[in-house]
Amino acid sequence: MVVLFLAAAIAILAILFLGHLAVYLFFLSVFPAIGGNLLAFQIVIGILWISFVVASLLSQKINNVGTRMLYRVSAAWLGFFVYLLIGACVYGAVFALYPAPQQTMSWIGETLMFIALVLGLYGIVNANRIQITSISVAVPNLPEKWRSRKAVFMSDLHLGQVRGASFAKRIVAKIQELKPDIVFIGGDLYDGVAVDAESVIEPLAELKIPLGIYFVTGNHEEFSDSSKYLSAIRGIGITALMDEKVMIDDLQLIGVDYARTTKKAAFDDVLQNLHIDRKSPSILLKHVPSDLDIALKYGITLQLSGHTHRAQIFPFTFLTHLIFKGFDYGLRPLGALQVYTSSGVGTWGPPLRVGTRSEIVEIFFR
Repeated sequence: MVVLFLAAAIAILAILFLGHLAVYLFFLSVFPAIGGNLLAFQIVIGILWISFVVASLLSQKINNVGTRMLYRVSAAWLGFFVYLLIGACVYGAVFALYPAPQQTMSWIGETLMFIALVLGLYGIVNANRIQITSISVAVPNLPEKWRSRKAVFMSDLHLGQVRGASFAKRIVAKIQELKPDIVFIGGDLYDGVAVDAESVIEPLAELKIPLGIYFVTGNHEEFSDSSKYLSAIRGIGITALMDEKVMIDDLQLIGVDYARTTKKAAFDDVLQNLHIDRKSPSILLKHVPSDLDIALKYGITLQLSGHTHRAQIFPFTFLTHLIFKGFDYGLRPLGALQVYTSSGVGTWGPPLRVGTRSEIVEIFFR
């Protein structure tokens, strides 16, 4: 396990090194005057290169003002770095295909850097805008009591070093405005870093939801022992569904644990053991929108998932679309199964959103 962790860390650092080298050369080409302070610039780029990896490692064990500030700055830089790297690649391609005088190339480079800066700043602002997405879901054999009810689904809050209790308070205020009958949380409530598990989710205790709040684990709860998170969640009255089925006014609500359902065969076994009534409507809470054919096999009506973040940052939205075969975001049918994948309300890594939204999902049943 240690060998795999070290190998992954080295691979990430190598990729980041190559990317930062490209950005470094990009700046030197556009602003030759940097050569007068080359050593200082090299030190800055070197620090930025390793900053996010170092901050991530420290945040696993330490939670104080210093680590939070380091993590936030390095994570924000990572977002700006993505667009600077894209700019460097565009600049290099232009230079290779259409050589131009230095003055023209400098103008092109400055323009690309300005665009990267604007996109980064926009991404930070946009990621902090909690938006409401309303969907209407047709449910065959919907019980009469559910026809006038509303649910709220949210996923991927990632409470930790970047977003804490104040962010949770804002979410609570949004949910209270919607006045739902039931709330679902689709995993990654926590970011998986060192955090006071009780205090960071304390604002959620203010939610008084008639039919309750239901939670399933995500991969970030499994970064370490998930029991501390589950204890805090249950301590404020949220129901954690761990491969369980509950009946709520003739509607089957099923929640599966992330760690125990990562393998297709294990997921199949879990659903088989829950004895799902195919003739009655059912809602499945599963963190990752994967192995959808298994959910379809057991007659699930609606699956609610998160995890993908829709990549958070354009143009990587195309990657999640390919990886999850079109089920990375939004309401999509698969035979009789309907799947809604949320882009999440929080962020992981760069606290930016470009081309995606931080959303809470309002669900109407019909």
